[in-house]
Amino acid sequence: RRHQVPTAHLATAVPRSPASLLRAEQEVVTFFGRGWVLQQLTLWCEDVDAIAVRLVVAPGGYGKTRLARQLAGRMSDWKHWPVGAGSEAEIAARVTAGDVPDRLLITVDYADARPGADLAQLLCAAAHPGRGQVRLLLLARAVGPWWTDMSDTHPGQGALVDALTSSQHVIDLPARADDRTPNEIIYSAMAAFAARLHREPPTGYLPGLHDPETPLLRLHAEALLAVLGTPTGRDGPIDVLKELLKHEARYWRGQARQAALPLPPNRRQADMVCRQLVGLAALLGADSDGEVAGVVRRVPSLVNVDPETVETYVDWLRMLYPTEQTDPVGRLGTLQPDLLAEHLAVDALHGLSVVHREAVFTAITGPQAARALTVLGRANAHRSEAAGLIEDALAAAPVTMAGAVIVTATRFPGVFAARCAQVLAAARIELAELVELARLVPYPSLELACVGLVLEERIVAHPDLAAASPERGTWLNSF
Repeated sequence: RRHQVPTAHLATAVPRSPASLLRAEQEVVTFFGRGWVLQQLTLWCEDVDAIAVRLVVAPGGYGKTRLARQLAGRMSDWKHWPVGAGSEAEIAARVTAGDVPDRLLITVDYADARPGADLAQLLCAAAHPGRGQVRLLLLARAVGPWWTDMSDTHPGQGALVDALTSSQHVIDLPARADDRTPNEIIYSAMAAFAARLHREPPTGYLPGLHDPETPLLRLHAEALLAVLGTPTGRDGPIDVLKELLKHEARYWRGQARQAALPLPPNRRQADMVCRQLVGLAALLGADSDGEVAGVVRRVPSLVNVDPETVETYVDWLRMLYPTEQTDPVGRLGTLQPDLLAEHLAVDALHGLSVVHREAVFTAITGPQAARALTVLGRANAHRSEAAGLIEDALAAAPVTMAGAVIVTATRFPGVFAARCAQVLAAARIELAELVELARLVPYPSLELACVGLVLEERIVAHPDLAAASPERGTWLNSF
């Protein structure tokens, strides 16, 4: 029988995750600003003749999710359907069939991480619903081929998809929410966090010097650190995400004690195991207990532990961060917000030896490989170490990671494709694997053209393919 810890006991005995206070759904800090954007989106919803699709783009930590939640709350006479991962086609079918309320707002967070064909189907359904007035709001970090070339994934209605993904329907969200200074935002957030934690706000606190374009999440993180008692501000420049992870480590430690987790007796080693576990979970994700167990065994000190011990760690990981209602059954909840998870994932991977880093990407599933590249691709925008880790990941499992690159490359133009092509040119790969990968490369695709070309060159030059075979001729004609 699986080891379980009574959740009722944990609720009273274990401190909450500090990072959870920064999550959009907690709404600890009162929403402010964004007046012109909200007005624009409200008018878009109410205009019966408006195009049904809008895309809001901004880097991580700018408040896209809070904005969508605020809009949904404003539209009191509308129903709101947030689309969970993997539910795009199901929602599209319901909209097309007319199984919707009279006024419906559909929101898709992480739109750039959704399957292109399913997302295109949802766009088309929203544009011509079976009944009612439907508006589809997408959120993503950036526009890229995933958006501009989406019609390639849905050729049957390509013209409609092209019209819906016009640049006119994209809203760039600025870092600044209103005219308040970074210091004013920090002081306001300090009061909100202190109230939630039933503490007195720190007095005499002087925030550090901040660029006006600093993401809101980082300002809120500094405010939370001030309330938690971390020396910040004028005491010297600090990495707020790094400091916040130190507080999060206390949460992991408390949960570990309650779960009787068999950690090393040395405090430093125990904290390292927890950090690696949570970091690798954030990097790879998991959709079943078996995959969570695989994450556990990728921690160097846990490679050879017995199955019962692995199950204990699996239970512990599942208790740390409960999943959302919209998450698929079996999926592992991981550290949030995203910027914090990306920071930890990079640290956990970077801290491993070359051998152990390679083992992280050995025998992982396709979805885990795609998630790992997504996390590293996002981190590449704010962590210099991410570029080297991406190259290590591609080289560790060329076939699996190449399949993931084909899925994710259009979200990160210029990041994955060229590196992947270089690895594929030198790696030892069976003919059947080369052919399978080549057939996955979409055509046409400017971003993935270099990958497709390398695969086709290797196929036609492969010694297992007879010089006069019809199959070789077919691949020659594809150049």
